Amino acid sequence: MEAVNYLLHKGADPSLEGKFGRNILHAASEGGNVAIIEIMLSRGLDINSRDSNGDAPLMIAASHGKMEAVNYLLDKGADPSLKGKFGRNLLHKALRSVVMSPSSRQCCHVVKISIQEIVMMSLPWQSR
Repeated sequence: MEAVNYLLHKGADPSLEGKFGRNILHAASEGGNVAIIEIMLSRGLDINSRDSNGDAPLMIAASHGKMEAVNYLLDKGADPSLKGKFGRNLLHKALRSVVMSPSSRQCCHVVKISIQEIVMMSLPWQSR
């Protein structure tokens, strides 16, 4: 955190994109670092920004089994209905985390949250 704050104070641009079109919000979501996610959102980064595969930070956090980041992004309004370049949605990404780490109970919880979000969005009388 100290390094991030220092670099931002010195003028680092958090919106710059690196390899695969990812910005620091994508990287923080992949690592599950909610404190950095919070800072990046406060700096105006788009919570639904897309990388070159069409993946948003929420999808990236889910695909790496970062439950705290998934919950935080959902609470802040991340769109769980987005699809990536190949038509993969949040549920696909969450399932990837289970396949990559089948013994992790946390990954199963990510899938459960993803299913709940997708079901809630498909019901016309329900709202988030």
